[in-house]
Amino acid sequence: MTFSELSNFYQILHPRPVVLVVTCGRDGRVNVMAASWVTPIAEDEPTIGVAISRDTYTRKLLDEVPELTINVPSVDLVDEVWKAGTVSGRDVDKTKILKLRFSSSEKVKPPHIEDCVGYIEAKVRQIIPVAEVDFVICDVLLAKVRSDLLYKGQNVDHRKARILLHVAGRAFSYIRDIVYPKVSER
Repeated sequence: MTFSELSNFYQILHPRPVVLVVTCGRDGRVNVMAASWVTPIAEDEPTIGVAISRDTYTRKLLDEVPELTINVPSVDLVDEVWKAGTVSGRDVDKTKILKLRFSSSEKVKPPHIEDCVGYIEAKVRQIIPVAEVDFVICDVLLAKVRSDLLYKGQNVDHRKARILLHVAGRAFSYIRDIVYPKVSER
């Protein structure tokens, strides 16, 4: 077997879940950004991290209000996700061009998106500069998922949820099947 070198090392880590990061400024103006470089960090102190390019409008708003919601869209929102990721909030009020419904959050100022599978409300804990991005580490204050997408209480039924995954560029996918190891549990 031969292996080829990847110039974009991160492609081997895709597809990845896409999220819509919602922030707002001191004046209350809301912005939406698509991101796929997001990861849980810890469970005991619920923490999540997201890499955000330093020159984005989203990053500027986090300096004003260090809170955000992380919204998980289904495949049905692929067009809105693409628009959110390719139009700058500096130039356009995305809440007016995106066909999304926003609702007040319980614990943070930025709203969450009703049309998504679920959302996380979070407060910025620390920002670590790394090359061209800032790794924004956030304390998770609240996480909710649509009740109709749960099974066994706390598990998301991923086949029903059809969470949008980013493959590369304009290519997206979602989970169509789930596989289990053939070895028995101990």
